[in-house]
Amino acid sequence: MKAPDKFILCYVTDRQSLHIAAGQDREAALAEHIESAVRAGVDWFQIREKDLPGRNLMDLTRAAMRACYNSSAQNRVRVLVNDRCDVAWAAGAAGVHLGEKSLPVRIVVDARRGRGPANFLVGTSCHSLDGAIRAAEEGSDYLFFGPVFATPSRSSLVLRKGWESWLKSAVLCRSR
Repeated sequence: MKAPDKFILCYVTDRQSLHIAAGQDREAALAEHIESAVRAGVDWFQIREKDLPGRNLMDLTRAAMRACYNSSAQNRVRVLVNDRCDVAWAAGAAGVHLGEKSLPVRIVVDARRGRGPANFLVGTSCHSLDGAIRAAEEGSDYLFFGPVFATPSRSSLVLRKGWESWLKSAVLCRSR
């Protein structure tokens, strides 16, 4: 895992948290938010819509990719799909983002070698220092560590990690 040249701003989607007008479609509203975020300079989008069936997730991923490719920042903006390698590969997304309970990173990295798209990213969410080390050792291209702060998408039972834990993980993984 190599240190990034700069920090990356990643928009993690959650269409259920959007405030929408009565009768407005949530997927369409999310696509509009993605277009706005592209114009604002977001680098990556993680499509994290765990409840969507595959076909709907594919449509949303493609809508996000169209929004990114229609922008002036098209070479920089990447779309990643949460947990669904099949949807990410079929849609031509930039990569897949795995949770700690998803497929093991090593399996996806191995599949990418011979059959996956060139430059396909495999990222991982980590909630402990051990999880971050394991993901780095298995070949994850990037790590999300957290939650650092309280989030609306996590239950109150998930404790935030805080900056100190994040810094320890970042330093340890960067030195590997």
